[in-house]
Amino acid sequence: MRTIKTIEQVIEALGGVKAVAELTKRTSPSAVPNWIMRNSFPTDTYAVMKAALRDKGATAPGALWKMPEMEGAR
Repeated sequence: MRTIKTIEQVIEALGGVKAVAELTKRTSPSAVPNWIMRNSFPTDTYAVMKAALRDKGATAPGALWKMPEMEGAR
């Protein structure tokens, strides 16, 4: 499983800004670009985005969601 380390790489891996907005059920066109500017994802997107990354054979550190990584939880 490959590890993705940046917000931008996560968004790219999941199909881009529009795909991530749809995945996370965001309707505001500025939501995902705001996450890029803030350099973190909202915590309520953690589970759905981590699952989508896993489906694509990738993972990303919980720190991108300002969440601590649990040992062995990848």
